[in-house]
Amino acid sequence: MPPYNIKPAIVTTSLGYPPIHNLAKRLIQASLGGFKGVEISYDDIISCEKLNLAVVSLQPLQCYEGLEDRIRFYRISKTLHTRLRIAEALRANTIVVTANHLPADELNANLIVEDLRKLAIRAGHRSPPIKIAYSATCYSTYVNTWEKAWEIVELVNRPNFGICLNTFHIARSMWGSLHSPYVPCAATHYALIRALDDMVELIDPKKIFLLQVADGERFESPIDKYHPWYDWNHPYATPHMCWSRGGRTFAFEPDLGGSMPVETMAVTIIIRLNYAGFVSMEMFSASTRQRSRRVPAEHVLRGMQSWKQLSDSVEANRLMLEGPE
Repeated sequence: MPPYNIKPAIVTTSLGYPPIHNLAKRLIQASLGGFKGVEISYDDIISCEKLNLAVVSLQPLQCYEGLEDRIRFYRISKTLHTRLRIAEALRANTIVVTANHLPADELNANLIVEDLRKLAIRAGHRSPPIKIAYSATCYSTYVNTWEKAWEIVELVNRPNFGICLNTFHIARSMWGSLHSPYVPCAATHYALIRALDDMVELIDPKKIFLLQVADGERFESPIDKYHPWYDWNHPYATPHMCWSRGGRTFAFEPDLGGSMPVETMAVTIIIRLNYAGFVSMEMFSASTRQRSRRVPAEHVLRGMQSWKQLSDSVEANRLMLEGPE
């Protein structure tokens, strides 16, 4: 039985690219592979009851808070009723909101907290209340670290508004030059340990609404407009975004370029912060866009192998700290 009351989940878009791979087949593979829940993309909506898969979250709501153009903001706000009803229909008790990544000249940092508070109030009025998990990404404009995201959570100060912690974004916001491969050293390890100690001291475990676990690939050339990960079709593409969306692997895949201390981060959050709930295994890379029918099954296998290694690591660390039962 998995330690610390954690359960394996996976993001539907980590099992195959939606325009290419049928969602029903991806969900079947996730269920057969042993996953207990899915984070379902807004473009990937379907009922999962028949496959005994819980919908962990509806994700992500993007480019919402802090818009300088209030007409645009109110237009987006009008769509929230539909999104909340969909979440209810899917029995998804959480909506992930990623911190806004639009250019700074389109945003007003002074509006972020109030916009998110209004969202939390609307979600809290549903029956049952829907939780909002706020996620800092390494390419977000203002809220691009877990510390800043936690500050927002405290300022919003609503019972159904919490934080989503993502190992890739935690690590990426701390180090990893976009012009050279990440090289672990004593200094970066010390910085990580200090940051995790701060996290344990500052964050209320009850406010961690979701843990997402992913690694980042090493890269041998700058992530610029000539890099294969660069997304020319995205109007706001940045090197950080392109690494996040094109160069993430599952945890424990060093042979595929995984380079971040994911195990240390995830184990700390689960054991020292006593996180309980779904752990969503993530990866985003070109392999999801391959047209082979084997893609969903292969990615489920990789995701489950990642989960099992994480689960074993958590148990081993628990035994070292607490001793056998």
